Amino acid sequence: MASNHRGVKISAFQCLIEFVKIYYDYLKEFYVPVWEATSTAIVGNDKELAILAIEVWNVIANEDKERANSDV
Repeated sequence: MASNHRGVKISAFQCLIEFVKIYYDYLKEFYVPVWEATSTAIVGNDKELAILAIEVWNVIANEDKERANSDV
C-alpha cells in the first residue's frame, strides 16, 4: 500500500469516528457498510488502521451503553 493511500485511510477512519459520535441516531441502517469498511482493517497488517477501525465500534458500543444506562 502506498503511503499516501495509508494517510487517506487514516483520515477516513478518523472522520468516521467523529461521524459516529455526531450521527449515532442515524447509523443503524449503515452498520453493514461500516462493518465492510472496518473489518478488513481490523484483520490487516497495519496496527494503526486496525486500532482506528476498532475505535469506530468502540464509540458505537459506548453510545449504546450510555443510552441503555440512561433508560434504567
